[in-house]
Amino acid sequence: GALERLIPPWENTEVVERVGSIAPGGRVVLKLHTGPVPYLWHARHIEDQPGVMFRDIQERGPFRRWIHSHRFSDTPEGALLEDEIEYALPGQALLPNVAKRMAQQTLERVFRYRHATLREDLLLHQQCSTQPLRILITGASGVLGSALRPLLTTGGHEVWTLVRRQPNRANNEIYWDPAQDQLNLAGLPAFDGVIQIGRASCR
Repeated sequence: GALERLIPPWENTEVVERVGSIAPGGRVVLKLHTGPVPYLWHARHIEDQPGVMFRDIQERGPFRRWIHSHRFSDTPEGALLEDEIEYALPGQALLPNVAKRMAQQTLERVFRYRHATLREDLLLHQQCSTQPLRILITGASGVLGSALRPLLTTGGHEVWTLVRRQPNRANNEIYWDPAQDQLNLAGLPAFDGVIQIGRASCR
């Protein structure tokens, strides 16, 4: 859930596929939008030095070239995260300077958000995530739920969700139909807590 957690709320972006992890060979496909027009961004992880750095590249997407290096180090003030982006825009030599500045400003805004969110989340987990919990969420696909689930999972908690479609047990989903009062909890583990979002009800 770390990637979902770090996507700015103003970016109409969705993780549509994920294979592996940040280890070399791991892949992620994102669905982004330029205005109303959607497009896919395929990224692949090519290097991972645990606790030191990892690096991903764009395989297919909007940039002519994209190499993203994440570096971690210790300082007297605490841990330091540095993001280095090497990128080139399509037809960059022919683009006006204003277009290049807009691309740079967009990236700077996105990474300011990512760094601020990561810093605040780590502080919250340090204060509250004293032990892993198993939590059930209703309304997890909405605006609040889609932000809450990755916040909890990145804190080490196990999250289950109620869905009104065919559930995917690999994703910890449980089918329910509140209109028909259908909810089968047989065979499920015990939960430490339930978070209900929205007006959903269960008798």
